Amino acid sequence: MTNSAVCLCALRSPGHDALKRFFGASLEAIFRAELEETAARLKLDLDPEGIPLFVSALGGIMEAWLLGLFPDTPEDMVRRINGFLQSHIYGIQVLQEHGVLPHDPSC
Repeated sequence: MTNSAVCLCALRSPGHDALKRFFGASLEAIFRAELEETAARLKLDLDPEGIPLFVSALGGIMEAWLLGLFPDTPEDMVRRINGFLQSHIYGIQVLQEHGVLPHDPSC
C-alpha cells in the first residue's frame, strides 16, 4: 500500500476529524517555527493568530490533492504550496512597506 493509499483510507475513516486535529497540531508547530524564522529574517511582523489559518488552508489543499482534485505529482504539489506561501509572504512585505498592514500585529 502506498502512502497516498494509506492517507486516503484515513481520510475516508470515521476517525477522520480526530486525525486532522492530531496532524494539525504537528503541522502548526512546524509552520509556526518556519514562519517565525522567515518573519524575523525579513523583518516582518507576524500575526501568531494567523498561523492556524495557514495550517487549515494547507490541510484542505493536501486533502483535496489526496482525493484527486489536483492532478499534480508530489513534487509539483510541493512547488505549488511553496509558491502559495512565498506569494503570501511577499504580499505581507508589500502591504507593510506601504503602511496598509500595521507593523504591530496587536493593532
